[in-house]
Amino acid sequence: EPIRQILSALKHSSHMGTLDKIKSGEADPSSEEVKDKAYLEAVFRSALWSISSNCKQSPLVFYYCVGLYESDQLEPDEKSVLGMILKNVSEEMSESEQES
Repeated sequence: EPIRQILSALKHSSHMGTLDKIKSGEADPSSEEVKDKAYLEAVFRSALWSISSNCKQSPLVFYYCVGLYESDQLEPDEKSVLGMILKNVSEEMSESEQES
């Protein structure tokens, strides 16, 4: 259940770039809408890091995420981002095994 809750934050991928727009001056940081989008981007980035990190550290979490990816329980955005995470983690794990 906790992993599924973290995965639900992956649906906020559409807000990526908000923080960059604030930094570049394209977006007004005092706007409530911009603040909300920036917050959701931060939540998305945190979930991205958390899932990636936990998949690398725990085979159980990795295989649980694979199972969720293969199920029909994820929204399209969640599934797309999780697929990218799993691909990256798999590639990193393969590289580290080859180096050993």
